[in-house]
Amino acid sequence: ETEAGMVRALTATAWFTDYWSTYWDQAVANVEKAWKISQQAGDEDLFHDCMIAKANKDLLSIWEVEDLLARLETRHDLPRLKEAAFRLTWRHLFAGNYVRCIEICEMSVSLSIKLGVPPVMYATIKAIALLGLGRYDAAAESLQQEIAHEQYPLGKALQAFGEGLRLTQLMAFEAATQILEDVVAQAKHVGRVWLQVWAEAELSLCLLRCERTDEINLAWMQRDLARTATSVLAAAPQLLGEIAFEKDDFDEALRRAGQAREEAGKYGWKPAALAALELELRTMLKLERHADVISQADVALALATEFEQPSLKWRVILAKAQALDALASAEAAAEEYWKSAAIVRELAETIDDA
Repeated sequence: ETEAGMVRALTATAWFTDYWSTYWDQAVANVEKAWKISQQAGDEDLFHDCMIAKANKDLLSIWEVEDLLARLETRHDLPRLKEAAFRLTWRHLFAGNYVRCIEICEMSVSLSIKLGVPPVMYATIKAIALLGLGRYDAAAESLQQEIAHEQYPLGKALQAFGEGLRLTQLMAFEAATQILEDVVAQAKHVGRVWLQVWAEAELSLCLLRCERTDEINLAWMQRDLARTATSVLAAAPQLLGEIAFEKDDFDEALRRAGQAREEAGKYGWKPAALAALELELRTMLKLERHADVISQADVALALATEFEQPSLKWRVILAKAQALDALASAEAAAEEYWKSAAIVRELAETIDDA
């Protein structure tokens, strides 16, 4: 009993970092200590508690968490299965494994119903994955299913954040800005540092697109992002690259895009890596490095075959078409223009006229 109590007390601290980012190192140390105790105890329940805590602190690979999920399903251990699944939704989301993310979200909703708890957050996580797939109508529908009553302020804040992301992808930047400003305030109110920082990062990009650069507050970049909101580790250099691009400082834009791609590569975040590549392509076009654009576009398109993100893919193909055009390869350019336009037409069909 003493060992079990110690393990459960230590693993519970893995969640403290949602509110207290400076506790990260201590939380990791606690989880590692709990892991050693569970190994000595030989208790399968304690073992799985520690594995879930390790997943929470990104101490397991995405496939190790998948293996954990399968083991818990076999045991019919619904409470632990739900906890492991929650962590896995985020991992697949940032990796660009959108279909798998959606599958686990749907499974998690069913688990929540069986356990008699409200399925908060899953509808929005699913919506963000649907945005990645370019299914804007389905994303809007999923957002409406979020548990966003007044008694669930986190669900309400996350739902608003999802809508902000949807509007950003639709290039309705002014509307997105208004929503994201409110999300920052809501996230502060519920004490979720990770959501606050993520919303601040997206808000900064929207303000840049609205040509309201003087209103951009980069204070969020001063945080220890690796322990606060790993979701924006690549977004920080990406944003600085976008700002440099707008200022015609193309060498700096390329440098920052390279940093963003490096950060994304560390974590296996394919969407963030593709976004960085797209910024590189736009920048090299400005520098008239057309041959480099073509070769780099092929790198980006090879990455794009590993996951589906049409909202970025059409831009990559467009950059390649423009480079081919500049090199007087009219026939090849026309083919790429057609491919890019075809993706845009498909995306447009999923946008509600309202």
